[in-house]
Amino acid sequence: MTQRKRGFSSVTGGDGPPILLLHGHPRTSATWHRVAPLLIERGFTVICPDLRGYGRSHGPAPPRTTLPTPNEQSPKT
Repeated sequence: MTQRKRGFSSVTGGDGPPILLLHGHPRTSATWHRVAPLLIERGFTVICPDLRGYGRSHGPAPPRTTLPTPNEQSPKT
């Protein structure tokens, strides 16, 4: 089952003690496509999230850019 909550996407399957499988850089949850079914067959619940900014998960929000207010500007010398 694929889930998406708060910008994170994950694939979950099985019914038993949970195992969290995290991918490395620059991979996605698809890294575990051969291992996950074997763990499910052995009675585990497998959770494979796409880490932030990878696969179907959202990346971080862009930095907010604002102009300084008059009080924040440095005084002219």
